[in-house]
Amino acid sequence: MSGLVELAGSLGPIRLAMLLLAAALVVALGASTFAERRRARLRPEPPASAGQGGPAAVTRCAGPGAAPGPHTAAVLALFGGLQPGDVLGRWTLDWIGRTGGGAVRVGLRDAAGNPFELELCRRIPGGPPPPARAGDLAVHLIAPAGGAVTPEEQGLGAMTLASYLEGLALPVPSWLLPLGADAAPAPGPAGGA
Repeated sequence: MSGLVELAGSLGPIRLAMLLLAAALVVALGASTFAERRRARLRPEPPASAGQGGPAAVTRCAGPGAAPGPHTAAVLALFGGLQPGDVLGRWTLDWIGRTGGGAVRVGLRDAAGNPFELELCRRIPGGPPPPARAGDLAVHLIAPAGGAVTPEEQGLGAMTLASYLEGLALPVPSWLLPLGADAAPAPGPAGGA
């Protein structure tokens, strides 16, 4: 403790004030970041049919809030034996669902417990590259935090899921449409899967 007192005395009043101000800023910034992370973890999960409304609404096929229906088997077949609760590297699969727009959506959590969503669509040959891909399957991030820049941990999670799906080497079903395409028929016997 006496070393700190000697250091403070040798700095002079202006430098000491600047040092204390810098320390206060570091503490304040760290506290706000911690509070933001805590708030993110405490947010309630969206309901099973949550989404932007219309064709982007998600119906969960497996996981919390699931509402299995005639499309469930076709959607889950895309994942082989992977199911909610399974771990892929540092990421945990929370749920699997489908959108009314001919896509499949999954919820993942990173190692810190932060949730994020990915959407699986048919890849557009010659189109803009998705964050990750598995053959003719494109893996997109849904509303990445911070806008257009893909957070690294979420991008790595997308690539890990794509790598797993690539290893399955399953054909892309006809009902799975490219990103932004009009709604497709529901997957299943009547929907072409």
